[in-house]
Amino acid sequence: MIIDDFKKLIDNNRDKFTDDEYGLFSDSIRCFHSGIYRPAYIMAYQAVMIYFRRLLLGAQKPASFVQNKWDKLIYGLKNDKEWEDAVNNAIRMKNHPTATPPEVAVLDIPDEQRADFDFWRRRRNDSAHYKAYHINDSHVLAFYSFLNQYLLTISVEGGTRSLLKELKDACDDTKTSQKASLQPYVNKITSMVRQDEMDDFFDGLRGITYPKPFGRLDEIFEIIIKGTDEKLKGKAIEYIRQNRKDEFINRNPWMVGHILDLKEVRPFWKQNLHFCGNRLSVIAQLLQARMIDSSEKEECLKSVIEQAYGNNEGIGDLSDDEKQTLVENGILDSLHILYFNSEHTSNHARECGQNHYIFFNGFMRLVPLDAIWVKILIDIFETGDYPIVWLNILQERYLCDANYKQKFHDVCIQNGYVIPDWAK
Repeated sequence: MIIDDFKKLIDNNRDKFTDDEYGLFSDSIRCFHSGIYRPAYIMAYQAVMIYFRRLLLGAQKPASFVQNKWDKLIYGLKNDKEWEDAVNNAIRMKNHPTATPPEVAVLDIPDEQRADFDFWRRRRNDSAHYKAYHINDSHVLAFYSFLNQYLLTISVEGGTRSLLKELKDACDDTKTSQKASLQPYVNKITSMVRQDEMDDFFDGLRGITYPKPFGRLDEIFEIIIKGTDEKLKGKAIEYIRQNRKDEFINRNPWMVGHILDLKEVRPFWKQNLHFCGNRLSVIAQLLQARMIDSSEKEECLKSVIEQAYGNNEGIGDLSDDEKQTLVENGILDSLHILYFNSEHTSNHARECGQNHYIFFNGFMRLVPLDAIWVKILIDIFETGDYPIVWLNILQERYLCDANYKQKFHDVCIQNGYVIPDWAK
């Protein structure tokens, strides 16, 4: 409901209002619920005027604004008899760059909203002075609806820039603990940033999260995408899709299902995933979202393994859940077919040792100690030539762990395998 949204607007942005402003808005809502619509309208309107007066008095003169006109405006705002007229004059001021001298708007408001304020002022006068004019709930709700959409987007510098300033301080660890949640600022986006400025706002986020350009930026997008504001979420996802989505997915694999459409999944893992360091995490997320066709799973898994092998890369930061997903979808079978087999390692022993040791160390984290894989490892290091570096990794990173070694021995005994000397 409109009135509930208005209540959320003033409550979620309590820090934006003085006690007097917040009190007038709250009293307006109470009058509305009591069916007293004239005072409900008057108090909401008066709160808006007082709010704008304070914004203007606390602002710096816009760079192109003529000094004597600014001085006259400030004088009017400080005059208790003239201040409301001064606020209305400030609202009406538009940019006229071709005028002589050029005219500059003092409040950042789209021109169509400037005209709306004349309408709201006339309804205020009707409420206060013309008893014959019928003021009902529709008049008040229409005003609330207007304020829901535009109130906090209006300032001398614009709502977008105002919110970016707040976020800049929130992301500056010399001013704010980086453990502090950014949720309160995300809650303000739809009330302070106009829809046509969303891309500019998201662009601005990149600059304010410095010197950690991605940490808090990604945190903001995460809050938005996990939130319940579907319109804001849609804007954020569309922005990501148009601005380095591959980099964003690499940093945030869990978001891939939100960012890619089904028709984009195959081209993505065929062409773009090569540059993604967290490729296995991305594939695990796509598998969990059931966005990879069952007929393409094996091809996809082989592709990412080949990319990791060619780049001498491990598996990246995989959660236990992601590891399980990959195993359940057959990654170990593909790993065995491609590289973890005695034919490949004996034919490419030197190359494997020199150029693919990080790959071996990383993918060993997926290899289970069961009858099948213990036999595969024995075959690799007991058949012909083998990568000495790989064996060193197995001994120094895995078999050095007493529990791992004991389990390796147990599997050998249970399945009648001779325990190799290198595993004793």
